[in-house]
Amino acid sequence: FKNLRFSLTGQNLLLFTGYTGLDPEVTANTGDGFGSGIPSQGIDYTTFPRPLTVTLGINAKF
Repeated sequence: FKNLRFSLTGQNLLLFTGYTGLDPEVTANTGDGFGSGIPSQGIDYTTFPRPLTVTLGINAKF
């Protein structure tokens, strides 16, 4: 090997909060009948939380 490089990247790994829902950073369109298109942060009616993402990379030169 001439060169070997490893990389590890993570997003949304930890969240410290007293919020009891799935994700306090989620934004859902709410309003009359939940369809008026008014975005409301912290309201998670049937919305998915932001995913935890981990990426591992290896770069090798011979």
